[in-house]
Amino acid sequence: MFEPIRRPINRVDNLRYLNDTVTKLDNPLCRIFKKNKLEDTLIGTLTTTRSSSATYVDMYGVLKTAAIGVPRQGSNGWLSEGASTNLLTYSNDFSNNVWTKANLTVVGNATISPDGTLTADKLVSDNVQGVRIATLIVASVVSGTSYTASVYLKPAGFSYASIFLDSPHWSPIYAGATVTIDLTLATSDNDLIKVKKLNNGWIRVEITAQSLSTGVIGTLSIVPKSSPSDNVNSVQGDGVSGIYVWGAQLEALPFASTYIPTTNTPITRAADENSIQYNGNVPRGDQPFTIRFKGVINGYANFNRIFSTETAVHAKRLIAYMNSSGNILLNIGSDENQVATSAITFGEVFEYIVTSDGVNYTSYLNGNFQAESLVVNPPTELSNELRVLCGHLLTNNSYGSCLTFEVFNRRIIWT
Repeated sequence: MFEPIRRPINRVDNLRYLNDTVTKLDNPLCRIFKKNKLEDTLIGTLTTTRSSSATYVDMYGVLKTAAIGVPRQGSNGWLSEGASTNLLTYSNDFSNNVWTKANLTVVGNATISPDGTLTADKLVSDNVQGVRIATLIVASVVSGTSYTASVYLKPAGFSYASIFLDSPHWSPIYAGATVTIDLTLATSDNDLIKVKKLNNGWIRVEITAQSLSTGVIGTLSIVPKSSPSDNVNSVQGDGVSGIYVWGAQLEALPFASTYIPTTNTPITRAADENSIQYNGNVPRGDQPFTIRFKGVINGYANFNRIFSTETAVHAKRLIAYMNSSGNILLNIGSDENQVATSAITFGEVFEYIVTSDGVNYTSYLNGNFQAESLVVNPPTELSNELRVLCGHLLTNNSYGSCLTFEVFNRRIIWT
C-alpha cells in the first residue's frame, strides 16, 4: 500500500489519493476544458456547437464576438450558456426613436465601445436643473417572470448614473431608481445593481426584478448624474457633460448573460452544446469513478446541469444538477437527489467532485466533504454521450464557464 500523496489543487485545499501511484494520479480517463486547450486527454473529440454567433469578454477584459459554433474562452474558462433573447431593439443606437428622451441629446458613435468599434453613443444632459434627464425604452413582458436589464456605461463628463426599470409594474416598484452607480470606481450604493468592470474605463451594470403584469411596459431607463446627490427626477445638466452608453439588454433571466446586439427586432443567442462520447471516457455508473468540475455558474435558470448524459433513462443516467438554492445533487441510475452539497456562490469559481467505489457515493465542494450515501440502483448500461454544462434538454443548460473537467476510473478521496 502506498502512503497518501498530497498536492495542492487550489488555494485552500489539498488532494489525497489513496492506493494509487503518481503515474495514475495524472492519468485521468478524460480531461477537457483546460486553459487554452479544449481537449487534453480524450477518446474521440469534444463536440461544441451553437447555432448562432455569441459575444464574450476575453481574459484582457475586451468584448469579442465568436462566430457560429466557435467556443468562447474568457477569464473564468470556457464559456457555455443556454439560449437567451435580448428583448430590447436598437440596443446600440440610442438616437433611434424607440428610445424616449427627456432633456438630453444623443451624440451617435461618440467613442470606442467595449468591442473596440466606434459605436458607443453619448448621452448629453441639457442645460437645465431640477428636471428629469433620461432615456427610456419599453418592451413586452410576462407577469411573474424575472427579467434582468443590463447596459455598458462610461464617464463622459459625468461620473455617476442610475439605471432602473421604469414602471410601477415591477417588483420592486421602479427597481433601481434610488441607486447611484459610480462609473469611475465601478461600484453601486445598493446590491440591487451589480457592476462588472471591463477594459478602457467601461463597466457593465445589471438589475433584476419580477414583472407584475403582462404586456408592453417601461423597462430600462438610463439617467446620467452630475453628482451622487442627484435623483432620477432631479438632475443638474450643463448641455455638455453626460455619459457614454452601449449594449442595452433585457432578458427573461434572473441574471445577465452575455450581450446580444439587436437592431429592429429582438435577437436570440442559441444555446451552447458540449459533449464527449461516453464509451472509453467515463466509467459505467456501477463502477468506481471520480468526476471533477471546476468553474463558475452565473445564476440559477432551470435545474442547471453541471454534467449530464444525453438521456434521462435510468439504466444510463448520470446527472449532476443544481437546484434553485445553489446546492448540487446527483441523479445516477434510479438513485435520485444524492449527496447534496451546500450552496455555491453564483458568479464565483467553485470545485465540485463526486466519487463512487460502487458501495457509496461521496461529494466534495471546494475540497470539503459534503455528503455520502449508499449505492442502491446505479446505471448498468453505457450512455452515448456525456455533456458538460448542458443537459439532455437544452432548457436545463447552465450559464457559466468551465476551467477544467476530469473523469477518473477509480475512487479518489479528498481530505
